Amino acid sequence: CADWLRDAIRILQNQHNNNPLQMGKIQNLLGEKNRLEGDSNGALKEFFTGLELLTKSNENHQPTIALITHNISYLYQSHGQYSEALK
Repeated sequence: CADWLRDAIRILQNQHNNNPLQMGKIQNLLGEKNRLEGDSNGALKEFFTGLELLTKSNENHQPTIALITHNISYLYQSHGQYSEALK
């Protein structure tokens, strides 16, 4: 991962630490970064962290939840883990 991207993510995390929607989006971006770098386990960890943040929130974050669950399913499907993708 490029240093500028790591720095940008750190800045966003510091600015939006108490905002579940923004933190969920950041975790999704981290998951995408890991997926693109070939780190499927790291990607899943970030996706599930983002999903947990959003589902624990009392606010309506359905579009972002849908995006993250799509990314989780895509990752499982790309590795032939179809039963996991359907969960």
